[in-house]
Amino acid sequence: MENKKEIKNIASTRSRRIADELCRKIVNKNYKPGEKLPTERELAEQFKTTRHSIREALKRLEALGLVKIRQGSGIVVQDIDLIGGLELFDTLIRDEEGKVNLPLLKDILEFRDNMVRQVVRLAAERHTQEELDELRYLFQKRKTTLYNPEELQKINERFFRLFSQATRNQIYELLYNTMWHAFLKINEMVDILLIGKQELDKLAERILEAFEQQDGDLAELLITRHLETVRKQFEMNLKESSNDSNSS
Repeated sequence: MENKKEIKNIASTRSRRIADELCRKIVNKNYKPGEKLPTERELAEQFKTTRHSIREALKRLEALGLVKIRQGSGIVVQDIDLIGGLELFDTLIRDEEGKVNLPLLKDILEFRDNMVRQVVRLAAERHTQEELDELRYLFQKRKTTLYNPEELQKINERFFRLFSQATRNQIYELLYNTMWHAFLKINEMVDILLIGKQELDKLAERILEAFEQQDGDLAELLITRHLETVRKQFEMNLKESSNDSNSS
């Protein structure tokens, strides 16, 4: 039973890797809209795997809207510029070698900065007492969750969701539903890495104080300073990384 489960997991991982590679090729226009991908047999030979793994990979691509599989007429590439969404984030944030896609990360940070400032300001001014009580509870829980990344992610997800809910703006709530996965990933990859959990906890504490006073100006000022610090640190690391590459 264990062997069967292990084989299934290996096959699933293989098909995901194949799907990720094909996805990058479609996004990079190696396969253009309207073109056909190679046949299942040709792809199986190319990736040195079974047709079953290829079939599973193609199902993933079809679910993302990147291809249409037409019985008898092949696998047709769709126009990513028209249908591509943030569900591609996990695939595109790293290249084939596992390195971070820095231009995409920079774009996400720029978008996040503009959205988060408004969300924090409105949430500070419009939240209910129940939302503030839950934010305080989550903050205390977050401070004591040090070595459990899975639990910390759940807390952060609820924490951020409450912020968007407290804006009393349906568009921000809908945007959060679309963006939350990417924002949590950025929180792990950038904020915690560059700023550290302790500093983020101090920031959250000060923002909650602004919430208690319903001071939107102060809340926005605090988050703006934080985002500027993150951006400067990110750009500094980017420059150092670029210098290291040039010198080697």
